[in-house]
Formats: sequence, C-alpha cells, structure tokens
Amino acid sequence: MAAENAYKYEYAYGFDPAYAPERQPEKQPEKEKRPDLKTVKKRKEDIDKQNERVGNRKFFKIFVVLCVFFGLFAVVCDSFAMRDEAKKDLDILKDKYVFVEAENRELKVQLNNLISAENIDRIAVEKLGLVKVAAGNEIYLDDDSENQVIYSKGK
Repeated sequence: MAAENAYKYEYAYGFDPAYAPERQPEKQPEKEKRPDLKTVKKRKEDIDKQNERVGNRKFFKIFVVLCVFFGLFAVVCDSFAMRDEAKKDLDILKDKYVFVEAENRELKVQLNNLISAENIDRIAVEKLGLVKVAAGNEIYLDDDSENQVIYSKGK
C-alpha cells in the first residue's frame, strides 16, 4: 500500500514522497446536543415576543395607511362638496346678473324717454309748476361771477 501511495504522491508532487502532505482523517459530524427545557422555553418566549412586535408593527403600518387613505378620501369629498356649493352660488349670481342687466336696459330706455326736450318741458310745467318764459325774457348768467343774482327786466 505504501508503494501505491508513493506512486500517487510521486505523480502529484514530484519524485520525493517526503514532501507529500499527510492525509487527514475525515471528520465525523458532531452529535447535536439537546438544549435544556429552560433554554427552549426562553427561546420560544423570545420568538413569541419578536413575532408580537412584528405583528404590532404590521398593525401600526396598516393603521397609518388606512388613516392616510380615509384622510385623503375626506379631503376629496370635501373638495367636491365645495365645488358643488360654489357652482350653485355661481348659478345664483348668473341669474341675478341676467335680472339686473334686464333692469338696467329698461332703466336706460326710461332715461332716454325722459331726456327728450318735450318731455322735460312737460315735467317742468306739470310736476314742478314752472311757467314757460316768454320770448325776450330770457336771461343768461355769467358763470364766472360767484353768488350773483340777476332779475329779469325789472321784476
């Protein structure tokens, strides 16, 4: 057997078997020791606590996500409600605008009717009790003089 090993070593490492590494025996797997009951219980408690913490974290994350979701949902609903309310207010203002514009047109027509010279003479005589001036009794006032009263032809 030594000759066989020498031949193999000689082939691999050269001609001198003295330089060949020694063969190591194969390691046998170690037998697993059973842990004590106390250690097992402690590990189980630690794992349970860790799982509980992980569960609490998951619950907290889900809770935060739901709160954010419902918060955004509330904001969106509120914005839709505000938009609808603003739209109703705008419709009311448009209706008022149409009414005011129609009234404004009517008042302009009435004003144009009142501005005519015949209408002014009629209102002056009927409502204000003024008398028409006879020809030649007209008096023109000078705007430059202040607080000056001019009587017509000796009256």
